[in-house]
Amino acid sequence: MNVAQEAKVGSILIVEDESVSLMLLQRLFEDVHLLAAAGTASEAIKLLETKDFDVGVFDLRVPFESDDVPSTEQALAVLRVARNRQPNMSIFTISSVLVDDDLRSSLQELGVIKNFEKPFAFPKLQDEVDRHLPR
Repeated sequence: MNVAQEAKVGSILIVEDESVSLMLLQRLFEDVHLLAAAGTASEAIKLLETKDFDVGVFDLRVPFESDDVPSTEQALAVLRVARNRQPNMSIFTISSVLVDDDLRSSLQELGVIKNFEKPFAFPKLQDEVDRHLPR
């Protein structure tokens, strides 16, 4: 770990399959926090099994592998792994899909702190995430 990494506070996992959204999220947090990113459910699960994170920001539609169709079911599967393997992780979701009562209930059961519907204000997400990171 270099000096710049040592000065960073808190670790964040970003799970987002859209490259532009992923790039924007990385830019939002990269100067201050340690980041890991996954574009698929399988990549996210591997990271969750090998590293600890303070916060997770998860898209609610991700593919299992890069050539699969993104689905909410895959995103929920990743959220279950996150909650089971890292019970103290603060979890936020971002979505471009309608969050119906069933999905909202699932997110609450998994301890999701807040869902941000696309398009959302990046500073609001940043403020929420920062409040849940170690100081």
